[in-house]
Amino acid sequence: QHRISYTRSDRKSDELRQLCLETNVISKDSLGSSLIELGHTKILCQVTLNSSHPEAIQEEGVLECKVKFAPHIGIDASMQRARTVTPLDSTVSIGKLNAETTSKEANLSGELHSALISAIQLEKYPKCAIQVHTTIIQDDGSVLSACISGATLALMDARVDMLDLVTS
Repeated sequence: QHRISYTRSDRKSDELRQLCLETNVISKDSLGSSLIELGHTKILCQVTLNSSHPEAIQEEGVLECKVKFAPHIGIDASMQRARTVTPLDSTVSIGKLNAETTSKEANLSGELHSALISAIQLEKYPKCAIQVHTTIIQDDGSVLSACISGATLALMDARVDMLDLVTS
C-alpha cells in the first residue's frame, strides 16, 4: 500500500476558508443581490423578475439561472495565449469565448438551477420568470458551492418566497 500525502500551500489542512457574505450590493434593476467571498473565490449574484418572459405564460412561474465567468478569468494565461479569439472589431479578446468556458458556464447554470428549483415556490409567481444571474469574478475552487450560496442570499434579499434556504 502506498499513502499519498498532500500538503496545502494556501492554508493548514484543518483550517477553513475565510467567508464573507454581503447582500444588497447591486441596486439598479435588481430585486436582490449578493456578493460571496469563499477564500479567493468571489461570486456576484443578481435576482430580477421578468413578467414579459416568453416562457412565463403558464400559471406557475419559471426559474432561469445563468452563470457567467467575468471576462478576465476562466482560463489560465498560457491557455489564453493559445486560444485568443479576434473579434470583428479587430481588438484582441482574452480568450473567454471558447468552447471549454462556455461548456463550464452551461454546466454550472444547470447545476444551480437543479439546486434551487425545488426550494422556490414558483406557484406564487404566475406568468413571471425569476432570473438569477451569477457572475464568477474569481475562481479559486468550490465555485458551485459559492454560486448556490450566493444565489440563495440574493433570492432572500429579493424576498422571493422559498420553502427553505439552499446551502452547499
